[in-house]
Amino acid sequence: MVSYGTATLHWAPASRDRRRIPYVADPIYDLLDIPYHFPYQRLSGAAILGILDTAYQRDLRRQTLNTGGTTVSRRLILDLQSAETDAEDRDKELAGAVRLVTSLASVDGLVLLTPLLGVIGFGVKIKSDRNIGTVYDGTDFARRRTAAKTVDASRFGMRHASVLRYCRADGQAVGVVVSQDGQVRLIMSEQRSLTLWDNIQLLFYEHDARRFARTMQGQRERLKRVRGTATLGYGPMPKTLEALLRL
Repeated sequence: MVSYGTATLHWAPASRDRRRIPYVADPIYDLLDIPYHFPYQRLSGAAILGILDTAYQRDLRRQTLNTGGTTVSRRLILDLQSAETDAEDRDKELAGAVRLVTSLASVDGLVLLTPLLGVIGFGVKIKSDRNIGTVYDGTDFARRRTAAKTVDASRFGMRHASVLRYCRADGQAVGVVVSQDGQVRLIMSEQRSLTLWDNIQLLFYEHDARRFARTMQGQRERLKRVRGTATLGYGPMPKTLEALLRL
């Protein structure tokens, strides 16, 4: 279950005030203790198929705009509407999968993911006791390399230190530290130098959880009014990874 060439780790302390996500290529499994195995592929499928749904929707939208002055066909308009509905549904599926995977963070430890974001297990512990050493400011390191200013790693807690140690041991790992208030830090090794990138900006981050919940509820109610019998999507794009692999 853990024989993947790449994995993603999601560090979640019991306090749930911060979440740490090291992304690693060729992880060092000897440094990881996986007490709870939990195979779950929904996040992976929603992320991959969501890209295809969005690309198909954009292609149809371009066709409606590039008709050469002729009338847009009714078939094209219906296809675009179906594609837009499928893309919206996929976004909701992705949001639900993210919430489930995030809920695993209530157990102290990491959530271990495959390269395609499939869950392997959770409650994972980092066993590395390697010395953290020098940590460079990532933004300054990009400009001045080892002449960059350094970061005092001692100001971080034990869980931060665990991710720093793992990223020191695994030169291809990327650690992501996300605070509940939205602050994001990246930890990664570059040319054997450990760097920390502060104040990373997220796209489409919703600070107001209640407003987000109201928006999602409104969308569900609108769909109930316009839908008849539930079906697995509307457009021709594959709806599952199994269907995609059969193409």
